[in-house]
Amino acid sequence: MDYRDQFGHLLAYLIASVNQTLAAQPSLFPLNLLLTDAGKVEISVSAFEEEDETPLSEQLNSLQAGAKAKVAAGGYVASCTAWPNYADKCLVALFENANNDVLGLSIPVVRRDENLALDDENAEPTEADVYIFPFVDDE
Repeated sequence: MDYRDQFGHLLAYLIASVNQTLAAQPSLFPLNLLLTDAGKVEISVSAFEEEDETPLSEQLNSLQAGAKAKVAAGGYVASCTAWPNYADKCLVALFENANNDVLGLSIPVVRRDENLALDDENAEPTEADVYIFPFVDDE
């Protein structure tokens, strides 16, 4: 499975999961998806109590630390970390894999019928970097 297949698999799972969440509630929590070498997707979600609004950076750091620990233990080939950007009405998704291939997407959130949903057809590329997997030496 190359990076296009890995990222496509994670993106499909992300869209289905987020659209299911948006059908039930108008807000999203940051989340991380990990793709195993067997092709299964594991999801971690950062949730917090409204009274204790943890800053987004802390939530992302926590998600990434958990994903890094799992990756270090082995068995994972790709990751997607995603979070809502309410100001720009989108979901930001950063994909990376064990070869350090990266992809960043800004996926608009739009109203469809009575619910909010991701508009993946109008996703825009964004900057991305390696956060979860160890750096690969190109030499």
